[in-house]
Order: sequence, then C-alpha cells, then structure tokens
Amino acid sequence: MRQTGAHAYRGPRRRRQFPPDVKRIIRRRRWLAWTALAALAAIVCFGGTGPGSEFSDSRAHGLFVVLVLVVWAAAVCLVAAGTFRLRRRGVYTAGFLDAPFTPVRRRARPRRGDLPEWLVRAVIGVAALVCLAVTLANQVNAVAYLTDSTSTAVFLPRSYVQDCGKDGCTTNTAGILEGSGLPAVWPAEVPLDRAFLVQAPVWAAGSSPTLMTSNRAVGYTLLAMIIDGVAVSTLSGYVIRLSRRLGRRERPDSLLPELR
Repeated sequence: MRQTGAHAYRGPRRRRQFPPDVKRIIRRRRWLAWTALAALAAIVCFGGTGPGSEFSDSRAHGLFVVLVLVVWAAAVCLVAAGTFRLRRRGVYTAGFLDAPFTPVRRRARPRRGDLPEWLVRAVIGVAALVCLAVTLANQVNAVAYLTDSTSTAVFLPRSYVQDCGKDGCTTNTAGILEGSGLPAVWPAEVPLDRAFLVQAPVWAAGSSPTLMTSNRAVGYTLLAMIIDGVAVSTLSGYVIRLSRRLGRRERPDSLLPELR
C-alpha cells in the first residue's frame, strides 16, 4: 500500500553542493587553518631550548621560531579573510572553529533563551583583551626568549618565596640581576648565593618579574598565539557586521542559489 502524507518516503536526500568559487575558498581556508595548527604543533615540539641540544643552542633555532610565528600569523589572517569572503557569499561559518572543516550552509536559527551572537562575541572579545593585558609582558619576554632576542644577565639568588595556588604551593627563588640591580624571581628552587647566567627580560613588568625558562617561554608563546587568533577571529566578525550595516549590497550571482 502506498504511503502518503507525513510518512511518505521521499527518497534519499541529496546533499546540496557549494558553487565552484565557494568550494575554492573553503579549500584554501581549510589548508590555511591546518597550517596554523601545524605552526602551534611546531612550537610545542621544537620551540623549547632544552640543554644539550645543538639545534636549540644555535642561531638557527631563533630563526626557525621567527619563521614559524610569521607563517602562523599569515595563516590566521588569511583564514579570517576567507571567513569574510564566505560570509559575503551567504555561507555561515563559526570563525576559526570550523575552518579546518567544511562550514555549514545555513545559519542555525537561535532558540528562545539563547544569547545573541553579538553578546557572545563581545564577551569573547573582552575576555581576550583581559588575558592579553594581564599576560602581555610575559608573552613579549617569551617570544624574545625563544627567538634569541634577549641579552644575558647574571642572576644572584638571595631568598626563597612561596607561590601558592589551587594545586598547592611551589618554591621559587628571589634575587637580583647583577649589573642592573633589578629584582627578579627564578621559577624554581636553586641554591642561594650561587650566581648563574639567565636571559634578561625585555619587558620587566612588575616589581619582581619572573625570569623565563624554556617551558614557560613555550607556554606563553602558545598562549599569545591562541589569544591573537581569537582576537583576529572576533575582529573579523565585527568587520563583517560593520560592512553589512554600511549597506553594501551583494551581487545576485555571488549568493548561493537557495539564498537568492
């Protein structure tokens, strides 16, 4: 018996295809996103300056980190440009979150009680700015440490200090940088009154800045890359909204067929 109405079989649903120009933008945006992720992985795997490594102690290591950061910055900016082009063609994207994959075709309708998109973007933007303001000095010192752009100084340990948090307390060593006399903190426990060479901070923020080690430099560099990526993605969203409010009209042939 043939079924009719709501239970009638309508056959397999065919997935709608993007136009060729949109497919090209999505493909380039996907490769750029994976390039940015590969840059993050390169900093994790090869950004540190471990003892005994000829590569980490050479000038080539600093040039390698600079090259990785330049590639990452270019990839993130080009991903944001691809997102802008897709939005202009009626394809909804979630910024960098769906850049490594194929974005959805239509924008999901917000449910009742959901926060508006502009409010979510504003909250993310404010959080990124707060994190940037709090950790900016450490980010600058971390990048300078990994790129070998800092000068060496002699650190003289004087006393121990406790740094307590949610996971308990750790012992750090407070002292001064000989020559300049600036107070500083070494993020570990070392013997007192035994001076050793350290990388002097480029931006000595605070009364006693914490000196950089390899692991701290890698961590703050990754944090800087993530915060900057979030900031670029959020800023691109505001640029898209501003362009729409300025009354720019889309060409009919630039939109997807179902959105014309």
